[in-house]
Amino acid sequence: EAGSLSQSLSIIPGEIDILWQVTDAYTHPFYNGKALPSPGATIKAVALPNLGIGEKASSLVYQWSRNRKSAPGESGYGKNSFTFKNSYLDPAERISVSASSLGGNSGATGDISVPIVRPFVLFYEDRPLSGVRYERALGGVFNLAKEEARIVAEPYNITTPGRSGGDNLSYAWQINGRGASGAPDDPSAIILRSESGS
Repeated sequence: EAGSLSQSLSIIPGEIDILWQVTDAYTHPFYNGKALPSPGATIKAVALPNLGIGEKASSLVYQWSRNRKSAPGESGYGKNSFTFKNSYLDPAERISVSASSLGGNSGATGDISVPIVRPFVLFYEDRPLSGVRYERALGGVFNLAKEEARIVAEPYNITTPGRSGGDNLSYAWQINGRGASGAPDDPSAIILRSESGS
């Protein structure tokens, strides 16, 4: 009489999502999106593993690498985040992480590429009653319809704590190629006044 054998194997797929953010960049109050990293920005990456085994992210062992170089100081038990400062020479950051259970029975890897962008400035009109009109950036030509207008410069994707910038950001205004003074209360703004006959 012939016998039969059976064996079963459970395969649990694992995956890791990596989220990132710039920790030292400024965005204006109504900006719809997140700040993108510029050269020299500090970036924080966070691993969100799903190994299908019910273990918490804090109970896994992580191995981080940046631009294909291991980051042993940022790797280890429960280290599901990795914070680093971008080099001015790197046009992008390639972040990889692997997570595994303590016994090594399950694990997964993930990687992302974070682009490094150039900062830029957009101009907005700041009206006395309604405030800064963030819904419409000013184009190449601005018609001074009233006797006076206040224009605000908003930096995008720049590493600074705020629009005023503290000690690490300064503004140099020009009108028709000549130096001009910013607003006395805010260096990121300038007040334009129409002169008679101009």
